[in-house]
Amino acid sequence: MFVPAGQAPAVAFTPAEQAEIRCRTFTGQQVGELSAEQVIETLAAARRIRAHTDAIEAHALARLDELRGGDRYVADEAALELRVSRHTAALRLHRSRQLTRRMPRVLAAMEAGQIEAAAAGRVVEATDTVDDQQARQVDEQLASKLESGRISPTSPANLARAARRLVEHADPDGQAARARQARAGRKVELLPGEDGLSTLTADLPAEVAASAYARIDAMARKQRHRGDARTLDQLRADIHANLLLGQDPGVSVPEAAATVFLHMPINTALGISDTGCELSGYGPLPAPIARHILASENSV
Repeated sequence: MFVPAGQAPAVAFTPAEQAEIRCRTFTGQQVGELSAEQVIETLAAARRIRAHTDAIEAHALARLDELRGGDRYVADEAALELRVSRHTAALRLHRSRQLTRRMPRVLAAMEAGQIEAAAAGRVVEATDTVDDQQARQVDEQLASKLESGRISPTSPANLARAARRLVEHADPDGQAARARQARAGRKVELLPGEDGLSTLTADLPAEVAASAYARIDAMARKQRHRGDARTLDQLRADIHANLLLGQDPGVSVPEAAATVFLHMPINTALGISDTGCELSGYGPLPAPIARHILASENSV
């Protein structure tokens, strides 16, 4: 169709939109001809496209779930199209339900290319234990922090930590009960892997897991300083296995090897308040759990 000059509306794309258009049409050969600056631009565009696609997948899964009336076979149907296992499809379906029903602003941030599915999933996990109203409150506050720049969307761990803090404020009374319930579900799992490897995981109280890792890490570093040729990852894995099997790991435990830091306001330690407790490297802890750690005869 031909339109007389001056009558066709001008379509102006932002630099980011132009980069995304190019990214969608690039071939590997074309990328191989880009400059360093253009490659960085393309990486950012690919990330935004991926985040937007994750959001559309969430909308599509939630819509399929609605059309099928919440049928238990929705995950099986989705798994065929997504080419993932049924378990993975079920996890994505749960995330999609939570995002569309309880966290629309986090979902909007995904659509805008700011947050990918992995980070959104961490936020959803942090809010799984609160009711719909509290989840929406966390959603609003988290989105406001993102918009103001007080939280960066670049780190899923930081987003999850911020979400946990907001959950603590939204439902301070339920936090301790949820933590006790979660700690009662501690377990060890063996996950078969590929190429003769398997993964041994343990769901433990945060302070116990942090102490155990600090101890293994200190022993591995001590062995490394002695000239052991193994990498730190290999040393940590081998020492971990030796300790569990009751074998001599070949290195003694350094002094203060299992040190972790718990930060607690004095009024919370005295039971006057129930806020402000943080386990270094982990994030917020319920005050009753923090006071329990404080009162333990093995704590310093």
